[in-house]
Amino acid sequence: MCRILRAIKILGLIVLFMPVVSCNHSKKASKETHDNQITEIKALKELILVDQNSFIERLIGDQIGNEQKAKTILNWLANNMNWLATDYQQRNVHEILERGGGNCHELAIVTMYFFEKANIKRRKVKEINVHVKSDRRQSDAEIRIAERGNTASVFGYMHNNHIWIEIYDEENNKWIPVDPTMNIFGTQQWIESRLAFERSETISPYSKDMIFPIGIYAIDSESEEFIDRSQHYIVDEFKGYYEEGFDKKPEWGVWEKQTMVLSRLGLKAFKGSYNLHDSASELEAVLSTFQALKPNRN
Repeated sequence: MCRILRAIKILGLIVLFMPVVSCNHSKKASKETHDNQITEIKALKELILVDQNSFIERLIGDQIGNEQKAKTILNWLANNMNWLATDYQQRNVHEILERGGGNCHELAIVTMYFFEKANIKRRKVKEINVHVKSDRRQSDAEIRIAERGNTASVFGYMHNNHIWIEIYDEENNKWIPVDPTMNIFGTQQWIESRLAFERSETISPYSKDMIFPIGIYAIDSESEEFIDRSQHYIVDEFKGYYEEGFDKKPEWGVWEKQTMVLSRLGLKAFKGSYNLHDSASELEAVLSTFQALKPNRN
C-alpha cells in the first residue's frame, strides 16, 4: 500500500511539473521569435537607406502575386515610416527615407518607388475631403493662394487635400486603393475607414479629421492627365457598401448631385482654374446631407 501511495505522489508531481516545463518552453520560443523579428526589422531599416534593391528583394522574398507584394510593402512602410507635418519642402525618395517619414505626398512617393521596384502597376491619387474646421488651415491656404494661385485652394477652412495610390489588379481588371498614410488596402477597408458612418480606426490619428471625400482623381502615369474617380468611390462604392435601399433615401439624390458638382470644381481647383474657397456654402451643404444620410438607430 505504501508503495502504491508513493507511486501516486510521484506521478502527481510529474503531472504537476509538466505544464510548467511546457509553459516555459513556449515562452522561450515566443521570445526567440520576437527577438528574430526585432533583428529582421533592424536589418531592413539599415538596408533601406543604403541599398533599396536588396531591401525590396529581402522584404518580399519569393512572393509572386502583385496584391500580396503590395500588401507586404505597404504594411512595412506604414509601420516603419512616420507621418510628419507638411513643411512645403521638396524632397526626393532618399531624402524622405533619411528623414524617416513625411506627409501624405511624401509617403506616397516612397511607396510608389518600391512598388515600381517590385514591378507593381500603380498611379498616384489626389483627393479633396470635407475636414474638421480650422482657422489656421484657412490662413495658411490664403497665403499659399497668394503665392501660387488657385491650385492651393484645394485646402482651406473646412476642406483639405490628401494623396494616396491605386494599384492595378490584372486578374480582376480593376484598380485597388492603397493609402500609405493610413495603411489602407482594398476598397472595403477604404470605405470602412473613409466613408462609412461608423469608421474603422487606422494607424493615422488624423484620419478621423477627414470627414469624407468630395473629389478623387487618379493621375495617369504616362500622360499625367487627371482621371476623375469620384463617381466610382463616393457614389458607386459607397452605395454598394450599404444594404439595398440605401440609395432610395431622399437624401441620396442630393448627395450624388452635390458631390459630383464639388468633384468637378475640385478638379478645376487642382488645375488652377477655380478657387475652391468660393464654394464654402456648397461644402456646408454637402456636410449636412452626409449627416442626414446616416442611418437612424432606435
